Formats: sequence, structure tokens, C-alpha cells
Amino acid sequence: ADYLFLGRKLPGSRSWACLLALLVGAFGYASTDSSFHVKGYTFCAVWYCIFCMDQIYLKHITNTVKMQSNWGRVFYSNFLASLPLVVTFIRDA
Repeated sequence: ADYLFLGRKLPGSRSWACLLALLVGAFGYASTDSSFHVKGYTFCAVWYCIFCMDQIYLKHITNTVKMQSNWGRVFYSNFLASLPLVVTFIRDA
């Protein structure tokens, strides 16, 4: 995704090997899970896709917006992540 959206290089062969090992491990776990439910794994897949897009967006913003220090980047990313919490707090109040 960094390659497509941020113009970065593709991972090296060691990184591809690690990603493949993670994928094989995940499929191995799912195939031997005694209480396998499609809904649970579908939720995990959807969450993972949303999480990846969120992280790519945060990388783009923190690389594009001029910050004076790394603490500004930390504050900005935590601020963006906390916005959905405000909606949750208001809804649950």
C-alpha cells in the first residue's frame, strides 16, 4: 500500500518471506480453529483493511504537514485517533 499511495519502494525478499510466513500462519490457525465462525474472521479482515488504510493516511498526513518536532506528529496522530471516541462518548452519554 505504501508503494501505491506513498510512492515508496516494494519490500525486499526478506520482508516478502516474513509476510508469506505470517499469511501461512494465519491460514493454518484459521483452518485448525475448532470453533471457526466466518463472521469472526470476516470482522478481523474488515478491521485489518480499515486499520491499514488509517495507518497509510496517518503516514501521508504526518509526512505532508510540517511539524516542528516528533512530539507534534505523536500529538497529531493521537488527536486524529481520538476523534471517533468523542462520538462514542456523546452517543453513550
